[in-house]
Amino acid sequence: MGSINPVVRFFKNYALFLHERALPVLAGILTIISIYFICQIFFEPVIQDELVKKSSAPIQNSKVTLALIDSETLDKLKNRFGRMPWTKETYLEIFQKLNTNDPAVILFDSYFDNLDPTTDTDAIKAMKNIGNLIMGYQSNRETVYQVPEFYHLNLGVVITDHDNDGKFRSLLPIFQELTYGEKTGVQGIFPSMALAASLKMLHFQARSDVDNYFKEWIVNIGKESDPVEQLQGESSYYMTISPNGEVEKGRKVKLDKEGKLRLRWYKPLPVGGKTYVTTHPTIPLHRFLDTETPLTDEEKVLVQDRILIIGSSAASLGLDIHATPISASHLGADIHATAIDNILNEEYMTVLSDWQNFLLIALFTVPTFYLRIKLKHLGPTFLYTIALMGIYLLIVLLELTQGVLMDIATPEIFMIIAFTTGTFFKELDKDKEVQLLEKNISKLVSKEVFLEIQKMGKAFQTSGNRMEITSVFVDLRNFTTLSENLAPTDLKDILNEFYSLTEEVTLRHRGTIDKFLGDGILIMFGIVPTENHASDAVMATRETIQVVQQRIAEWNSEKNILANDGTALDIGVSINSGITFVGFLGTPDRLSFTAVGDAVNTSARLQDMAKKYKTRMVISEHTVALLKDVHRRDLKSLGRVRIRGRETPLEIFTYEEALFDCELSPPIAESSE
Repeated sequence: MGSINPVVRFFKNYALFLHERALPVLAGILTIISIYFICQIFFEPVIQDELVKKSSAPIQNSKVTLALIDSETLDKLKNRFGRMPWTKETYLEIFQKLNTNDPAVILFDSYFDNLDPTTDTDAIKAMKNIGNLIMGYQSNRETVYQVPEFYHLNLGVVITDHDNDGKFRSLLPIFQELTYGEKTGVQGIFPSMALAASLKMLHFQARSDVDNYFKEWIVNIGKESDPVEQLQGESSYYMTISPNGEVEKGRKVKLDKEGKLRLRWYKPLPVGGKTYVTTHPTIPLHRFLDTETPLTDEEKVLVQDRILIIGSSAASLGLDIHATPISASHLGADIHATAIDNILNEEYMTVLSDWQNFLLIALFTVPTFYLRIKLKHLGPTFLYTIALMGIYLLIVLLELTQGVLMDIATPEIFMIIAFTTGTFFKELDKDKEVQLLEKNISKLVSKEVFLEIQKMGKAFQTSGNRMEITSVFVDLRNFTTLSENLAPTDLKDILNEFYSLTEEVTLRHRGTIDKFLGDGILIMFGIVPTENHASDAVMATRETIQVVQQRIAEWNSEKNILANDGTALDIGVSINSGITFVGFLGTPDRLSFTAVGDAVNTSARLQDMAKKYKTRMVISEHTVALLKDVHRRDLKSLGRVRIRGRETPLEIFTYEEALFDCELSPPIAESSE
C-alpha cells in the first residue's frame, strides 16, 4: 500500500484526538460559536464602520442637492409664513416656487398628518399637478390616511431603518404597508424615499390604481436566477428596476438576505460651524423664495435637472440627525441623498453572504492551525500567522475599492484563535508525550534516577543532554561457548542471577543500568549526582567482580559447566569516562534510556584489552584522572594501547587483585574486532 497523504494523516490523527476529548471539544465549539456572534455583534460593525469612514471619497457625479430649512430660513421667512409648523398652503407655495427652477424631482423629506381628502381637495390636486413631487409617507403608522385618494400621489417612505446599535448602514428599498383592520382598508407596497426619487428621475410613472400602486415601476425582488418573483418574495437578494417589465434591460441592484441595500458613504463636506454632517451640496430654502436676490448661476447648476430634497437642519425644529459609519450626527436628508446617488450611480456596497464569510474564515484559519501544529518552533509559525493576517487585510482593502464589504475582525480574530488553539494542542501533545516518557522512564531506571530526570525537566525528557559520565561494561566471559551445553532453564537462571547481583551492587553505588546485552551489561555512573562518579564506578565494579566471581565458582561446581578444555565462566569489566549524549532513544511506546558517544564506545572496546592483558578489569586514563586519591593506591599501569577509531594511544590501568597469574602482554597493543 502507498503512504498516507500527510494532510489526510493530519486530519485523521486530530479526529482521533478530538474524539478522545469530546467534552473539551464540545466546549470549544460552543466557545467558537459564542466568539463568532460576539465578533459579529460588537467588533465587526465598529471596525467595518471605521474602515468605510477611512476609505470614503468625495462624491462624484452627484444628482442631488439639499434645500434646507435651517435657522436662517426660519428667521427670514418668519414674517412671510409665520412660525412653524407651516400650513399645507405654505408648503404648496414652496413646492411651486422650487419647481420654477426646473429640478428633475422635488423630494419632501416629511409628511402631512392632517391632510383631509374631503376638505383638502384643492391641495391634493395641486400636489398631483406638480408632477415631479415625491411626498413623504411614514410606513406602519397607527394613524393612517382614511381614503385611497391620497395614495394616488407619488409617495416615498420617510423613516430610516437603523441597525440594533442605532446606526444607519442599510436602506430597505421597499416597505410593505399592512392593513389596519377596519381603520383604513388600505394596504400597498411603498418605496423608500430614495427609491421613489430615483424611479422618478428615471421617468418611471406610478399608476393611480391603489391596488396596483407601485407595480408599474416594475421593481422585482428575488434571486438572481429568477428576478421576476413577487415584490416581497421570501428570498430577497436582487432588486431589478426595469421599464415596462423588460427585466433584461433593467438595472440589477444586489441586496442582502434581508432585502436591504448596503450604502456606500461619501466623504463629509467641511462642517463650517454646523452641528451636523452632510456629504452633498446644500442651499438654504429661503434662497428659492428671495425675490430681491435670485439664485446665482452656481446655485442654478445645483438645482436644474437634479433631485432637490427639502429637509430640515434647524435645531429649533428638532435636529434630524442619525448615526452612520462616517458620523454620529449625519443629517437625515443627506442620508436620503446618499441612498439616491447610490442607486442612480450604482455605487452601493456589496456585502458577502454568511457562507462566503464562513468560507473565508475556514480558508485562513485552517492553514494557520495546521502550520502551528506541524511547525516545531513558535517563531516561524507566529510570522506565518502575521503574514496570513496581513494578506487577508490586503484582500479586504482591495475588495473595498471595488465596493465589496467583507468581514474584517472575525477572520482576523479567528486566525489568532487558531494560532492559540494550535499552540494549546501542541502543548497537550508534548504533555502526552512527556507523560508516556515518564511512565516508561519509571520502568527503565531506578527511583533515584527517575527523580533526577524529573528535576531536569521536559527538555531533557524529550531531547536528552550531553553530560560527563563513567561508562562500565560488565561481561560474563566464555558464557556463549559454555551455554551450548546448558539446559535452557540453567541458562536463564545464570543470566538472571548475574543481572540481579550486578544491578544490586550498581544501585547501591548510585549507578544506572543502561541495558542488558545478553551476557553483558552496560552501566552508567553520573546520572544521579554524586561526589565522584568515577570513584563510584570503580568501587561498584570491584565489588561486582568479587560477588559475581564467588557465585561463578558455585555455578561451576553446581552445574558442572566447565568445558572439556577446562574453560570456565569468568567476569570482565572495562571502565572509561567522558562526555556523552544521555537520553531516551526510540519511539514513545518503545524507549531506551541510554548513553551514546565515543566514551561509551571506548569503554566497550577496552573489553578486548582486558582479555589481552589477562585481567578482569581495565580502567582508562580518563577515569583514573577523575578518581579520588584513595582509589589510585593499588592501580597498576598496563601501558599505552591503540584503540580502534582513536589516533592517540590510551594508557590503561588495573588493580592487582584483578590480574591473573601470568605475564603481561607487550606494552603497546592494537584493539581487535
